[in-house]
Order: sequence, then structure tokens, then C-alpha cells
Amino acid sequence: MITRFLVLLLLIPLSGCLAVAGTGGVLAAQDRPVEEGVTDISAGQAVRNGLALDREHDFSFVRVRAAEGTVLLVGAVATPEAKKVAEKIAYDRTHSRRIENALEISTTAASRPMDSWLAGQARAALTGDAYVRSINFAIEVYDGVVYLLGRARTREELGRAAEILARVRGVQRVVVLADVKPY
Repeated sequence: MITRFLVLLLLIPLSGCLAVAGTGGVLAAQDRPVEEGVTDISAGQAVRNGLALDREHDFSFVRVRAAEGTVLLVGAVATPEAKKVAEKIAYDRTHSRRIENALEISTTAASRPMDSWLAGQARAALTGDAYVRSINFAIEVYDGVVYLLGRARTREELGRAAEILARVRGVQRVVVLADVKPY
């Protein structure tokens, strides 16, 4: 019993390393240079940091996802001005080639637990298909809308991925932001 406790106690400081190692494994498995994946991770974090530093607007219901040089902003903000500010922060903080601002204006923003469930269902559906290399795609879900980011090997693969996602129960709409880039 004491041995197990000591082993767990020793592993706690390494938990952050395990998360980084896990991310590194995913990046290495994707059909793109690892540096591109690191750039996307850095871009997403830079935007999240910029939103957190803004003291004039509430960005607590904004989620940021970056993939293949595209930064996606989803969620809700209280005013049109806040939506513009969020987009400006994204442009100023990254060298991304595309910023997709899908923020909605709402004074009654709330967390949407069904979005997490739906994201899991969407990811499982993509992963279960033999013709779609799901590891090359990122999925973000907000209010039943599935955003597909990343990289497809062919137009056919991209179309199949979008079709699979559209068939997932609960998906209202699929927005394709992924690119086709042969390897």
C-alpha cells in the first residue's frame, strides 16, 4: 500500500510531461511535419492567452482551435464589439493564414455539455472509418455545429469525412474548414 502511494506521489510531477509526450505522439503520427503541429498549438495558446489578458470583454465562453494554419473562434460573446476584438486578438497574436470567427452574439451564453458528447461521437465516427485518416483532422463542436479542420489527402477523403460527420445523430450542420493537401 505504501509502495503504491509513493509511486503515485512520484508520478504526479510528471503528469504534465505525459500530456506533452501524448501530444508529441499525435503530432508525429499526423501526415505533416511536426513543426506545423507545434505552430498550430502555439497559435491556439497565443490566442487563448490574448483573450484572457483582455480586461474589457468576457471571453469565458470562447473556445479556440488551430489546425493547418487556420484559427477557429467558436462560442459566444456579449456584443458585436467583443466579437471584433476577439478576431483582432487572433490576428495580432498569430501568423495564421486564416481566422474563422464563428462567435455568436448572446447575452445568455452558457456551457453546452452536449457539445462535448457530440464531439466524442463525431471523433468516434471518423476514427471508425477505414478510408479516413482521422488523426489528420481536428473537430470542434458548438451548439450542434461540427467544425472540421485539418488536412485531407484527397477531395474524396474530405467529402467522406464531412458526410460521416453529417450522419452523426445530433449534428445540425458540418462546416468544413479543412484543406486538401496530398502527401
